[in-house]
Amino acid sequence: MIKEGFSIISSGGTNLYGMQFLPESQPKGIICIIHGLGEHMGRYEFVIEKFVESDIGVYAFDLRGHGRSEGKRGHGSVLKLLNDIQELVILARRDFNDLPIFLFGHSMGGNLVANYLIRLISSEIRGAIISSPWIKLSFKEPKLKYLMGKIMNSLFPTVTFRNELNPDDFAHDKEVGIRYRNDKLVHHMISAGLFFSIKKYGHVALERASLIEIPVLVTHGENDSILSLPASQEFAGEITKAEYKIWENALHEPHNDFDKEIVVQHYVDWVKQHLIS
Repeated sequence: MIKEGFSIISSGGTNLYGMQFLPESQPKGIICIIHGLGEHMGRYEFVIEKFVESDIGVYAFDLRGHGRSEGKRGHGSVLKLLNDIQELVILARRDFNDLPIFLFGHSMGGNLVANYLIRLISSEIRGAIISSPWIKLSFKEPKLKYLMGKIMNSLFPTVTFRNELNPDDFAHDKEVGIRYRNDKLVHHMISAGLFFSIKKYGHVALERASLIEIPVLVTHGENDSILSLPASQEFAGEITKAEYKIWENALHEPHNDFDKEIVVQHYVDWVKQHLIS
C-alpha cells in the first residue's frame, strides 16, 4: 500500500488533514471516506485496507473540527462540511481524472453523503455507500434538554457540550470501545449549531432522497441504539437505484464488529460491481 498525506484549504481558510491510500498497481477506482461525529479517518483503517487490497484507492480526511484538521471541536454546519467533501472529491478527481469515484459515509458522514448526493447535479460520483446514517436518532430527545438546545442554538450556537455517545454501543467487540476511549484524536463534543444542522438535513435527506439517481448501498446495524434503522429504510426506499442491507444483530458500527470481514467485503464487492456504469 502506498500512503501519502495531503492538506486541503477549505471554506473559511480551514486546513483539513487527509491521506491517500493506493494499491501498488494502477487503481480501478477511488472511494472517498467520510467519518462520523467525534471520530477521525484513522478509525477506518480496516475498511481502507480491504479496499486497497482490491485495487481500489482511498482518499480519506478528517472533517473540520475533527482529528488533525482545524476547526472548533464538535462545531460546524452541514453546508460547510459538504463543502469540505467537495474539496476532497475535487482533489481525487484531479489526481485520477479517468477513474470512477465513490463515496462512503458512516453515521454523521452518512447524513453528509446523502445530502451531497441530493445536491449533486453532475455525474462526478459513480455510487455511494451510506452506513448507519444520522437521518434520525433511535430515541426521543428529552423535552427539557431539547428545548434548552434550541435556545442555545438561537443565542450561542458555537457553545459545545458532551455528545454523550457511549462507545460500548458501537460494536459487540468490547475492544472497539476501549480503543475509542483511549484514542487521543477522538473528541466527545457537539454544539447546538451542529446538532440542529444535522437534524435539519436529516429531514432534507428523507424529503429529497428521490433526487438521487446514482446507485447507493444503504446499510444499518439491526440493533443500532444510536441512530434510527427505520429512517434508513425509509430513505433507501425513496431512491430508485438503492440496495438496502440490514446487518443482523450488529450495533452502530458493523464495519468494526465481529462480522466486519463479511461486512466490509460486501462493501468492496458492491463497489467492484459498479466500477463499470
